[in-house]
Amino acid sequence: GCLGASINYLYHYLTSSPYFNLTQIEIEGNKYLDKEAVQKFLGLNASVNIFSLDVKGLNQRLVLHPWVRDGVIRRVLPDRLTVSIVEREPVGAVVSGRPRMGTESHPYKPAQNSVSRTRMLVAQDGQILTPLKGTGGLQLPLITGVGEQEGTKARLKKGAELLIALNASPWIATRGIARLDLSQIERPVVFLKAIHTEIRLSFSQLKQNLSYLHAISPFIEREGKGIAYIDLSFRDLVIVKPHI
Repeated sequence: GCLGASINYLYHYLTSSPYFNLTQIEIEGNKYLDKEAVQKFLGLNASVNIFSLDVKGLNQRLVLHPWVRDGVIRRVLPDRLTVSIVEREPVGAVVSGRPRMGTESHPYKPAQNSVSRTRMLVAQDGQILTPLKGTGGLQLPLITGVGEQEGTKARLKKGAELLIALNASPWIATRGIARLDLSQIERPVVFLKAIHTEIRLSFSQLKQNLSYLHAISPFIEREGKGIAYIDLSFRDLVIVKPHI
């Protein structure tokens, strides 16, 4: 009837009129991703009719990008599309393979004969990220002891959560974390940049670990170079091992 014909006419007009051709694509919330990369990933082209776009499908595709933690795409009539992004934030770095790490005096640095590896970034949720142009200057702790076995992402997620918790401590944050070793996942080891001391922790007692660490921080500052390691992984016990 007339109603059906009117609906068909309206649909044809909306999906074919140049008035609704896409002329602007606005990317919001991107810190590391550039606009061109997002457009290319989504397959967006200028001049396409805004009503012919599968916005639901584009939203589903957007969150498949490794750097995108969340996002939403909206039509803004008559000719604009907004892409709002919440990016994943890198908290650490990993290298491909298993380079041999350090010496007794500098365990947080790669050994001289270690092979150059591809550096990848690790987000808060354990997602591995390919470095982007704006991430080269980030001073991120190296995560080692992860390997390439099944469950690597879960291990990285646990490591990322630990780094976030550690950096919430002003004392640790101001000194900087050089490396986090996850070889023993329940007993991670941290190396600080400013203090060349191995600090052994326990995931199950992390709150207590940090409390003890803050309590003995003046001692660490004073005796740092003479300490081989500090073991906080035991309940109600702190072990300080001096260099022999």
